[in-house]
Amino acid sequence: METIYGPLSKEYCIYFYILSIIGFVLLIIVILSTLLIGITKKKDSKFYMEMFMLCIPYALMYFTNRLLYSMCSGALGVKEGVESGKKQSTNVADVSSYVGAQLSSLLPKPL
Repeated sequence: METIYGPLSKEYCIYFYILSIIGFVLLIIVILSTLLIGITKKKDSKFYMEMFMLCIPYALMYFTNRLLYSMCSGALGVKEGVESGKKQSTNVADVSSYVGAQLSSLLPKPL
C-alpha cells in the first residue's frame, strides 16, 4: 500500500519543471504567432481577444507547474543550482544534460 500511495522521491520534482518549460514555450509560440498573423493580415480586435483567451490556459499551465515545482523542491530540500557545496553553471547545455539524466534515471531498467 505504501508503494502505491506513499510519497515519491525528490527526483520526481523534475516532472513539474519540464511541464513548466513546455507551458512557457507554448505560451511564447501562441503570442508570437498571434502578433505575426495579426500584423501581417491586419486583423481586428476580435482576433486579438480570441487569441488572448487562447493564451490563458498556457499561462496557467506555466504558472501552476512552476508553483508546484517550487513547492516540491522546497518541501523535499532540492537545492537549485547547488550540488554538494559547489555552484553549478546554469547554461542551456548543463540544464538539458541534467534533465536528460533525471529522465533516464526514472525510466525502468531492462530485465
